[in-house]
Amino acid sequence: MNSDLVVLELGRAEVSPGVSPETEALRRQLEEALAMVREAVATIAGEQASLDESLAGSAERVEQIARSNDISQIQARLAEEVARLKRITRERRAAWEHTVGAFQTRLTRLEQQLDHTRREASLDPLTNVANRRTFEATCREWLAADHAAFVMAMLDVDDFKAINDRYGHAVGDRVLIAVAETLTKSLRSDDVVARLGGDEFVVLAPGLTIAQAGRRFAAIAGAVQTACAGIVAHRIPPSISIGLAERVTGDKLDSLQQRADAALYEAKRNGKGRVAIKAAPPTSNPMNGRHADEMRRTR
Repeated sequence: MNSDLVVLELGRAEVSPGVSPETEALRRQLEEALAMVREAVATIAGEQASLDESLAGSAERVEQIARSNDISQIQARLAEEVARLKRITRERRAAWEHTVGAFQTRLTRLEQQLDHTRREASLDPLTNVANRRTFEATCREWLAADHAAFVMAMLDVDDFKAINDRYGHAVGDRVLIAVAETLTKSLRSDDVVARLGGDEFVVLAPGLTIAQAGRRFAAIAGAVQTACAGIVAHRIPPSISIGLAERVTGDKLDSLQQRADAALYEAKRNGKGRVAIKAAPPTSNPMNGRHADEMRRTR
């Protein structure tokens, strides 16, 4: 199948019912990019053909001049031809600069649209933190780095369904936004905050031991409750429960997330509004050198 056929088929493709709005927006922008490239190629080819025609005409006139025996006539006609070529050159340069300028403007706009679409595809639309897809891709990337030490924190809002049922989804959304904003403000720039869906959030925090993470997230839980004060009237501010798990050798996304989920369940079972830690399996080694140093000193 040649490239022209591929472009044509992409342009005619129908959107299947299961395609997400983000994918459809990206597809439309790719079609626009292909149309721009085709137009640019056609414009350049047209300019080249016109230039070739002008140069061919000039060459023919020069040959006619060369056959003349009148020196003064040759000088006059050559001067005319040189002036004509200079005019053609100026016109072609102006036309080319206009074409290039217009193309660059459209290309810049398209790049901005593509960047906006990519950002939208990676973010949760309500809370503006990373979405599940971004979290999973980032976590797998970190797990693939053999020496990357990090902690996963799974958390959710305690009794969130009751808040939604009693006060409405608008209030529930305000709580979720407050949680996301507090997490973002309370964490470091290299930490990753994501919303998995509903009232469930996850944080990836690199370079921390599990003990350090426990202290840090206990403080964050208090900050979240303070931020939520006043959103839900006539009740204690919503709290969050947090489960922590440290990445160990051999971890996959599922195994690490299962331990963090188990820790979150333990925090819920023990009264909510608290942090719980799920220890790594006894045969596993944490991916943090400081952790190993502490173990050696206690022997």
